[in-house]
Amino acid sequence: MVEREPGLAAILLAGGQSRRMGQPKAWLPIDGETFLQRIARTICQVAGELVVVAADGQDLPVLPDGVLVVRDAVAGAGPLAGLETGWRALRAQPRRVFLSGCDTPFLKPEFVRVVSRFCGEREAAVPVIDGRRHPLAACYAFGVLPRLSALVATGERRMQAFLERLSMYELHAEEFSSVDPRLLSLVNINTPEDWAVWRDATASAVRDG
Repeated sequence: MVEREPGLAAILLAGGQSRRMGQPKAWLPIDGETFLQRIARTICQVAGELVVVAADGQDLPVLPDGVLVVRDAVAGAGPLAGLETGWRALRAQPRRVFLSGCDTPFLKPEFVRVVSRFCGEREAAVPVIDGRRHPLAACYAFGVLPRLSALVATGERRMQAFLERLSMYELHAEEFSSVDPRLLSLVNINTPEDWAVWRDATASAVRDG
């Protein structure tokens, strides 16, 4: 059993339109669960509170007890606005907030813990693999909420624009070598072709540890 990380909350963005997938990714099946159920269950092993941000009227599968579901304040405004909506809905004031999308079904609780601990007293800890930042698998200090809100108020939608305003620690592959050497936690399933490639081989690898 993975212990929860002190001072950590999480936000899970589920309101994307899934245009490339052609069906809601939150409902895609994996080992008797849906993507959203599996990711929520994984995060709840590590974070003391989880807020799921969904689109207005979006149908969701049953989620673990205690998970709070809120709706996007503005339809189609993107992940930056979704992050702010979820952040404002947190019932406590944690030290750090882990952010995830609902297209990473192989997310590992140990991965979440590593990212959280590297955030520490920093404003953010963001995985950077092969030069690519992963802001939807990152951890943010609770105190940066005013800057997030100010940016959203300008109409900005890009997560990268938010990152550029933070003092962040960049995590590279070697920092996950002991908990997720294949970096399965960062595998994004965005199209039916992605899912066909990853479904059987990766699911069995996750089950086998």
